[in-house]
Amino acid sequence: METPSIIRPARHVYCVEFARLASGIALFGDAKTWWGQARAQYAQLTNPAPGAVMVFASRRNMRAGHVAVVKKVITSREVLVDHANWGRDGRIYLNAPVVDVSPNNDWSMVKVWNTKSNVMGTTAYAIKGFIAQRFAAN
Repeated sequence: METPSIIRPARHVYCVEFARLASGIALFGDAKTWWGQARAQYAQLTNPAPGAVMVFASRRNMRAGHVAVVKKVITSREVLVDHANWGRDGRIYLNAPVVDVSPNNDWSMVKVWNTKSNVMGTTAYAIKGFIAQRFAAN
């Protein structure tokens, strides 16, 4: 498995700008608005797929929400993501494990790897779903 790592860029990088560049999903504004914006433009998935954007719901300590790009599906309940500004530090986090901890195995709640501490985080975060490019039929 790829090793989780942190990149310290020259300037503060926000999750939305990172996700937009890494995924090609051309949405703007706070991460919490991406799910609603995506409805008319992109596929909305309930399960992760490589290249899809995982959309976190907003919460008290994450008011703008959060987005991460699925890099790899490891199992039906674990993926690796690349994302930025996790912990509001402007850094880029690569190969971060995320596990589905929802009681119905439906990717509605996840825990995220704490790369700084090298352990799985203890907080469960609500997920709205995954946004993916629509592919034209041939």
